[in-house]
Amino acid sequence: KNVSACAGRANYIRSLEHVQVQLSLSYSRRGDLEISLTSPMGTRSTLVAIRPLDVSGQGYNNWIFMSTHFWDEDPQGLWTLGLENKGYYFNTGTLYRYTLLLYGTAEDMTARPSGPQVTSSACVQRDTEGLCQECHSPAYILGHLCLAYCPPRYFSHTQQAVTPGPGRSATPTLRICSSCHASCYTCRGGSPLNCTTCPPSYTLDKLRGSCSGPVPPNSTPQPTAVAQPSCHRGQAQAAVMALLAMALGSPFLCSV
Repeated sequence: KNVSACAGRANYIRSLEHVQVQLSLSYSRRGDLEISLTSPMGTRSTLVAIRPLDVSGQGYNNWIFMSTHFWDEDPQGLWTLGLENKGYYFNTGTLYRYTLLLYGTAEDMTARPSGPQVTSSACVQRDTEGLCQECHSPAYILGHLCLAYCPPRYFSHTQQAVTPGPGRSATPTLRICSSCHASCYTCRGGSPLNCTTCPPSYTLDKLRGSCSGPVPPNSTPQPTAVAQPSCHRGQAQAAVMALLAMALGSPFLCSV
C-alpha cells in the first residue's frame, strides 16, 4: 500500500518512532506462518517468526505486533505486508483485515545537528560528588546531564547563572530543560495550557494549548466487524496515526 503519511496535515509524520500492525486472519496451522513488514526504504522487520509448537488453527483476531526497526525513517511510500507459509504446502488461510499504525513526529530527526546528545565536555561546574551543576552554552542541563537539546516532555528556558568561582568566568544565563505538565508531550512552558503536542490518543486544543484524554470506552460505540474509514484531524505533531486499513480486500486511508 502506498501511503502519504498525512502529508500537508497537522498530524503529518516525517520521522518514525515505531510501527504497529493490527491483524485479523485465519490460518490452518498458525505456527507455520511468518509475517513481515517492509518499509518504503527497504527495511524488513519480521513481526512473527515460525513457531513449530504452535499448532493452533485459530489464527489472529485483532492481534497487534510492534516494530522499532524503522526508527527515523520517512514513512511515505510503499509498505509491504508479507505473509509466508513456512510449513506444509496444504496450509490455508484468509486475511480479513490489517491496519498499519505509525508513531512519530513531523520533525526531520535526521536533519538535527550531528554530535552526541549527551556530552560531558559541556559541563563547566561540578559538585563535590562530581555531578554536573552547570553546562556551557549552547548545551542544556537536565538533571546532571548536558544535552544538545531538550527531549520530549521537557521545554527549554534560561535563568540567571550561578556566581562564578575561582578561575571560571560567569555566563549571563543558564540553559535548562524543565518538565512539561504531565498532560503534554511537548510544550513551551510548565502549565497545562502550554502544550504544543500531545501524547498518543490525546487531542490538542490549539486555542487553549491543552491536551485532552481519549473518550472512555463505555461512551463510544462498539466497533463492528467491518472496517470503516474515519478520518480525524489530529492536532499533535507527535500523534499516533492509523494510515492504512484494509477490510476484506478494500483499502481505506485513515488517520486517528
